[in-house]
Amino acid sequence: MKRGRADSVTCLRTSDMANQMRKDFIKLSEMGEEEIWQLLDNIPTDDEGTDDDNDDDVDSDQGAPNLDFMHTEDELEPLTDESQKTEIPTNTTESGSAVSTICPIVPEQLDQNEEIISLMPDHTEEIAVQESAKPYRRRKRPRTPEPTEEEDGPVVQALGVVDDVADMKNDSPQFKSIVWKKKNLHLHVNEVVFRGQKELPETITRLDTPYKCFRYFMNDALFDHLVEQSNLYARQKNIRTNFSVQSVDLRKFVGILLYMSVYRYPNVRSYWGNNSFEAIRQTMPVLRFEAIRRYLHYNDNAAVVTRGDPGYDRLYKVRPLVKHFNERFLSVPMPSRLCVDEQMCATKMTGSHLRQYMPNKPHKWGFKFFCLCDTSGFSYSFEVYTGAGDNVIFDGMPDLGAASNVVVRLSKQIPNFVNHILYFDNFYTSLGLLTYLRSRGIYSLGTVRVNRVPNCKLSSDAILQQKKVDRGYSEEFVGTAYGIDISSVLWNDTKTVRLLSTYVGVKPFASKNINKQISKVTRWDRKKKTHYDIDCPQIIKEYNRHMGGVDLMDGLLGRYHIRMKTRKWTNRIFYHMVDVAMVNAYILYHRLHPHADKIELPTFRTQVAESLCVCGTIPVKRSVGRPSNTTPPPKIPTAKRAYLPTDDIRYDQIGHWCVFRDRSGKKQCKYPKCKSETQAYCTKCNLSLCSSTTKTCFYDFHNK
Repeated sequence: MKRGRADSVTCLRTSDMANQMRKDFIKLSEMGEEEIWQLLDNIPTDDEGTDDDNDDDVDSDQGAPNLDFMHTEDELEPLTDESQKTEIPTNTTESGSAVSTICPIVPEQLDQNEEIISLMPDHTEEIAVQESAKPYRRRKRPRTPEPTEEEDGPVVQALGVVDDVADMKNDSPQFKSIVWKKKNLHLHVNEVVFRGQKELPETITRLDTPYKCFRYFMNDALFDHLVEQSNLYARQKNIRTNFSVQSVDLRKFVGILLYMSVYRYPNVRSYWGNNSFEAIRQTMPVLRFEAIRRYLHYNDNAAVVTRGDPGYDRLYKVRPLVKHFNERFLSVPMPSRLCVDEQMCATKMTGSHLRQYMPNKPHKWGFKFFCLCDTSGFSYSFEVYTGAGDNVIFDGMPDLGAASNVVVRLSKQIPNFVNHILYFDNFYTSLGLLTYLRSRGIYSLGTVRVNRVPNCKLSSDAILQQKKVDRGYSEEFVGTAYGIDISSVLWNDTKTVRLLSTYVGVKPFASKNINKQISKVTRWDRKKKTHYDIDCPQIIKEYNRHMGGVDLMDGLLGRYHIRMKTRKWTNRIFYHMVDVAMVNAYILYHRLHPHADKIELPTFRTQVAESLCVCGTIPVKRSVGRPSNTTPPPKIPTAKRAYLPTDDIRYDQIGHWCVFRDRSGKKQCKYPKCKSETQAYCTKCNLSLCSSTTKTCFYDFHNK
């Protein structure tokens, strides 16, 4: 043993040393440092005076300390690399935590009343800190499973509607005189279990391809409306124009937009240039594409209401789009957990009265949307912010302020009394909003600003600093307004956060299968260089796990979205809605096919774009530039990989013509399990397929 290591822990291991202690009654507290080291030099170690046969007495499991910090399912997990384990054995207590004295003792050599001597207890704490300072990796936070109903639990009755809900306001006397009591809001799991529709209708379950999922949101009715309004707008601009567009042209136009969102070129015309994108070039000429983009329109300009007249609508030009997409998104049944938040449709165009500036957003300039999403990022409803004048109040709904009224309008389509749970941040949260939602049978949870809670008893930041409370400190007070219990919770972590809820507080839901103790989370101590556990209220876990739906949708939109520049604000909003429909189709497809191989988002967008450009059309080979007088040199035949078309193109029964090459152009048949060569090929799929009296590969390939 080396003297230079002051953090070593040495224990008496042999009977000789134990007998010496009985005779001399050695006390380390009365000995000097040099005397202690001289004493320790005489102690035989594992490397001195021991045989290899005695190695079996040491437990191999003691080679690594027990660092079981996994009290909860959403925290840190230790690395399992064997090379990172230490060689210092440890003793553990019953709870599994490492103790400071870590050397095994031979109990047979000592009496029960004899004290075990260890060196420097202060250093043993440092060793425990070093043992626990292991590398960790962050694990993805899982979603909380939905509560299940217990048969032997209490019978829950629906809460009646508050009579004077239309007159409810945040400055109501009931809110001003609310009394907060120090107790817990502790509901049974049967009171919060979801009782709504969980199964998708048959019209949605039949969507078996990415193209069909996308076309469910952008159906023929929308394309027909765009065809009508675009042709009308072209004639209004120029009565002598020969521009005319059809539904198939608009489908190709949207398909090209989706191609451009995945494959980035410097500008629009580059897709038709020398290094052109072949799929786009064969779909539509560049002049035709620019003409459709110029005349694309969404509502009749002749029926617009001027500013100041009754019925004026700032979103008149895109109102049919907003109405259509909201109806299609809401046709999908909602899950139990929903959230409301804002998002930005980024743009730098000038001259639009809808453009907002938000300095705290990643994209500071753009159009602001208010969205209702679930925890997976699926958008069910949205609003376009038009300014201070869009504070619309529907009949029978209270006026809770401009921010809270956004949640009231978006939650209008949420079914009542089936225990939906709605999450939002402190921009929307108010006592009136939580009470109104609870009167409809909708639970809610959100962070809150202190000035929005009258008679709030939660400690202020100054008081918490004066008390010097530790991380994990929490407070809970419950008040009642309009017969509805509201819980206010404070939790101190790196910063102090305050929340309001009508269904959860500090403790988990009451259930025979759920531990009623406050859960733990793991944090890192910079001073001690170790992880430690702190208390985490259940309301914090609920909010963190279900509030990020809109942010998740923004993440999917940010990776691949339509970036084409435009001067028309209506086109920019249309592009954004197409992207949202694509993200919804992507999420819906994986919700319908959870066990299928996961399709990545760029592949998903490319498959939809290909189907929009080709499905239901007859392909026409297009050439770029003027024909040359010189004969081009013959191309050297090269082996190319055959790419199968999507199922929507393969089985659409349109434009699949069987053409025969000469005998020198024979190629191998691409139908599975057929290895013969053939002269026949499909002009639309561009695949060689047998078609003869003995082989029907062409027919079998295009029919299910």
